[in-house]
Amino acid sequence: MFDNPAYHLDQAITLLAVGLVRRKRLLDKHPSRYPYSPILHRGMDLFLGMSLEAGRDDVLSFGDETAFANAFLCRPVETWFDGWDPYVREQLKDEPFYSCGPLVEEPADGSLLLHMDPSQECFEFLELHNLLRDGRCPTWLPDSLMEEIQERAVYERMRSLSQEDYVLARRTIIEHPILSRPEYHRQFHLLGDHREVQ
Repeated sequence: MFDNPAYHLDQAITLLAVGLVRRKRLLDKHPSRYPYSPILHRGMDLFLGMSLEAGRDDVLSFGDETAFANAFLCRPVETWFDGWDPYVREQLKDEPFYSCGPLVEEPADGSLLLHMDPSQECFEFLELHNLLRDGRCPTWLPDSLMEEIQERAVYERMRSLSQEDYVLARRTIIEHPILSRPEYHRQFHLLGDHREVQ
């Protein structure tokens, strides 16, 4: 199982929300072309992988956009964890994303595949994470978005540290502005964070 499901779920939901907004922008810009969003698919894959590890055995049936949107994106996030291990679900209840509403507006005409319009809750989620600029998602590449998510996770972790540990973390970041993944893990293990951050 993922060492820190809340962190990875926040990543997945962020990727889904950004992917939906970028998908909508692609559709608006090129209405005759299919609006494929690799960021949306990255979020789908991460969430489905976590669902499989958390005990849900039917996730492969939600691998395409329409099935995924009907099963998850059109429903409140707290319902996405149906079929998950009860212990993992309990850990997630206090996370900000848990109470988020549907990320997609369900169209009255049922044309979900084509439209998949981001909901107000989707935009609010992105605003909460400071990922909207002038009401729009920046045009990051997926790796840059992942860096932004990881930077936010480090910031959130640092906010919860004691003054002494905060100073140690800031010193590490200043002295080593570019850390490899193993160095990053080792440094945050030293601060008492035994969750693996990937």
